[in-house]
Amino acid sequence: MNILKYKKIYYLISVIIILPGIVSLLFFGLISAIDFTGGSELEIEIKNSTDSTPEKLGGIIGDQGFDVQNVGVIDAHIFMVRTETLSEKKKKKILASVKKTYPLTTIKSFETVGATIGKETELNALKAVGIASAAILLYIAFV
Repeated sequence: MNILKYKKIYYLISVIIILPGIVSLLFFGLISAIDFTGGSELEIEIKNSTDSTPEKLGGIIGDQGFDVQNVGVIDAHIFMVRTETLSEKKKKKILASVKKTYPLTTIKSFETVGATIGKETELNALKAVGIASAAILLYIAFV
């Protein structure tokens, strides 16, 4: 079996897969998660509501002047909201504004990740990628 006669097809498949990734990386860059950028994460439960959506919840919080990075759905009435770094006072302000629209709202969890921890995690991730790349190159070169 001579698989090298198909090398042009394999190169073409590789280019078709790799090129969109490179273009996307150049135009959109890397979008860092809260672990790397720092910020707060709230798990908000809205009980007895049929019209609660991530868009509505993000709009309510955004209208209060907060930078809402992402609102995701965990369960039918539980939402994960990622924002800028929040103090306890700002967290209470968010809860009060959401309760105006959805009275049976509670915050199930609240976590804040500092930018220092995020930078440290990013540096460790880059080190790990560098070490793994070097190990792969050494393996290919000597084995």
